Amino acid sequence: MGWSIGCTVVEMWTGKPPWPEFQSMWAAIYHIANSEGPPAHMPQDLVEPAKSFMDSCFERDVNARASAKDLLAHPFCSEIPAT
Repeated sequence: MGWSIGCTVVEMWTGKPPWPEFQSMWAAIYHIANSEGPPAHMPQDLVEPAKSFMDSCFERDVNARASAKDLLAHPFCSEIPAT
């Protein structure tokens, strides 16, 4: 779940999918499976807590990756002012 949330947030920030250089979904999946780290097109000027939130989403080890419940408790989400 965290991976999908990270992809959605990257697309909201940049207006592009996380791996826009791939025309095919299969090419993107192959690249993701054979690479390390977050998408190259992730904004580089993120400040805390946004950076740690994104790092939690794109953790490669599925057992260490944050769950949706964990992400909701992350300061990036929990420090949003109520309206």
